[in-house]
Amino acid sequence: MQRLNLFCVWMIALWLVWMGGCGEKTDPLPDGGNNRTEYTISKAEWTETAVRKVLHTFAYGGFASDQQIKAWSEMEPQDAIEDILSAKVFNKRLSPPDPVDNLQDRGGTLQTLRNFWASTDASNPTQPDAIKNYSFASWNVAAETWFSAVKRRGINPVRQALGFWETNYHLCVNLSVGVSPQQALAYYDRIMDAIAENKPYQTILAEAALSPAVATQYNHKDNVFKDGKFSGNEDFAREFHQLFFGILGGYDHAYHEFTTIRNTAKALTDMVVKRGKDGTNSFWDDQIEYGTKFHYPGGLEILKQEIAGNSAKEKIQKLAEVAIQHSESLANLPVIIVNGFADDNLTDEKLQIIRKIWADLQTKDLLAFLRRYAISTAFHNATRVKYWSSINRLVLTHNLMTLGNKETYLGAFDLSNAFYNEGVSPFRPNHDVFGSQTGREASLTADIFKRAYNRSVSGVWEYVRISITDKQDKNKILWEKDWTSHLPKNADGSYRVKDTAEWLWNRFVADGLKNFGSLERAHVYALLASGSDFAYWINKNDPLKVYTKTEIETDRLLIDRIQDVEKARLDGLSSADAKEKQTANKRIGLAIAFITATPYMFAQEGK
Repeated sequence: MQRLNLFCVWMIALWLVWMGGCGEKTDPLPDGGNNRTEYTISKAEWTETAVRKVLHTFAYGGFASDQQIKAWSEMEPQDAIEDILSAKVFNKRLSPPDPVDNLQDRGGTLQTLRNFWASTDASNPTQPDAIKNYSFASWNVAAETWFSAVKRRGINPVRQALGFWETNYHLCVNLSVGVSPQQALAYYDRIMDAIAENKPYQTILAEAALSPAVATQYNHKDNVFKDGKFSGNEDFAREFHQLFFGILGGYDHAYHEFTTIRNTAKALTDMVVKRGKDGTNSFWDDQIEYGTKFHYPGGLEILKQEIAGNSAKEKIQKLAEVAIQHSESLANLPVIIVNGFADDNLTDEKLQIIRKIWADLQTKDLLAFLRRYAISTAFHNATRVKYWSSINRLVLTHNLMTLGNKETYLGAFDLSNAFYNEGVSPFRPNHDVFGSQTGREASLTADIFKRAYNRSVSGVWEYVRISITDKQDKNKILWEKDWTSHLPKNADGSYRVKDTAEWLWNRFVADGLKNFGSLERAHVYALLASGSDFAYWINKNDPLKVYTKTEIETDRLLIDRIQDVEKARLDGLSSADAKEKQTANKRIGLAIAFITATPYMFAQEGK
């Protein structure tokens, strides 16, 4: 353990330096389109690294093979991005099915997946002692279901990335303030099904606004208009405009506060949420009635337009059509989306491109917008910086570190504990309706970095875990890790230190080796070749010595040692000797532990 701690000083210094530095006319293409726009990157810029950046941002890394990533990079970006970014429940090229569980036969929504993982079906690989986690009696059932969906092959990870952002940030609901797990899962599926069907975004936002989950979250399920008087709250009336559509009221502040918001609250009357019962447990069900008896009769002036309708449903659907075209929404909503997914360093130039992409869409379609953005000069931009939240970083690490679904069912890398350790949980957002932990909070908080660093050192056992045995029969191996199924081979069929190191860096950091400098190489090479820290590998009698970048690049003895080791064969990976093979696979885990503790795993650069 001491040897792994030796790079601590270097890591902190690198963290401080790097994080300090991070600081067109076209025809509308509603489906994402195949025609190049003036803000689309060139074919030459659409490289394997560009594809990996898209996968890291919108798919938690995805599960595509290196061959598939290469194939996408050789396609026109407009064609490739439609293949990659989909909200369907399955995307076989991005997330190939795994015969361990055949999830492609399970429906693919969070509700159908929960039903499967909670069942006693003989084909359910969930460990017997974990099945209870998927019961609605479990405090964390919604989170456990999402954990399992986002980390398993066969399920589309883009759908989970979009669904998580919509329900935990943009259109946020919170189990800690009364929303039931039944409501949260149904809310998530309803939104994602609508996105997958390419419904106009205003229709999707209206459906979310009219849902039982949101009515329970903000408690406007109790709003009524009775005996000529309104009784209820204006909380969601305000957030419908501000959070859902980006309308802050700058167009006319007094009018917005005293007419738009107050009348929107009246539009949200007589929405009755039903109670359900599961055994002896009562909960808010995913059922709602849009009544007329206690609904505000007649039209209401909102956003300076007359909004008519006989029920909350009719009025909110009509209001959404007005809100999506409001000047503040046109300016702010696309920025909210991009800032949430991909860029914490928006410049005037990028804002102009983002707003133009949104404006060019005749129908405001979320997927069409994200597809255009993901191949735009605003996304593939040297000034773009996205700080990863704890959830983004941990899921990304998990998905790239696991090689199949069996190890996820056996709990080789425990996401639940990792999230808990960093103070985050799906569907229990840190900031209530304003969303979960932000990337800036995670990346710029010393405590989060310390916890992540400690996970790669004190908790390194998860990274080097290469087998799991049966609890009753310790001689029975249930699962064994074998990186040779993914690692690149040399021309002679061997595995080499340099090739393996570069492959690992590109897999986890996705920067085309831009930041894989002499210091990083020295540490990764040493771990792969010896399982030891660089200083210990160089001189075990002086393990606390800190080697500088200048020394590594100018000291002839160090240069020669590094050049020799980078050509070294990792024969243990293909050895017939079980112990040698295990040792080699553990060293891969040590290298991953090092890479995932570097600051480059806390944020992504656009280029």
